[in-house]
Amino acid sequence: MQTIALIGNGTYFNCSRLLQQYDVIIALDGGANHCQRLGITPQHSLGDGDSITQPTADFQIIPDQTTTDLQKGIQFAQQHYPHCIIDAFCVTSHDRLDHTMAALLHPDISTVYTPHQKITQVTTELHLSTTPGNQVSVVNIAGCQWSGAQIRLDADHSGLSNRSTTEQVTITLQSGAVLVITEQLWT
Repeated sequence: MQTIALIGNGTYFNCSRLLQQYDVIIALDGGANHCQRLGITPQHSLGDGDSITQPTADFQIIPDQTTTDLQKGIQFAQQHYPHCIIDAFCVTSHDRLDHTMAALLHPDISTVYTPHQKITQVTTELHLSTTPGNQVSVVNIAGCQWSGAQIRLDADHSGLSNRSTTEQVTITLQSGAVLVITEQLWT
């Protein structure tokens, strides 16, 4: 299974070390500017062309305005790499909550990396390594239930701002979906 990194035009952060572990990097429109700043040459660069500073000769213009550049990138990845895991970088922004939410809740994106957080959508089980005391938030997005829970999610319990007490944390869901948000510092 190939790993795909989509680089968007959202809030920039130095994620060059993380990107080294990916099989394929796809720049989404203005994400090509971020790739240039990171010193990374993506295997593919595509979008509607409205936010890239200087398109290269291999930039694939997809003029469709009914889909976002992120949706275009996901469709491209799934067509060209049918068995892949898709993660997204630089797709969140403080001034575009609609685009941020679309990235976080898209069922085909495994993990979204922001300047200070790793956000993973979980529908079955997640094993994560963390430092005791680090913040781990669990946000219910689709009627979740899990076993072995010391965290309760309902109208009175949000699942936010928990602190890990061990180096290994496992979250297992019986149904539904959650976003697991962990603190990270990439640079």
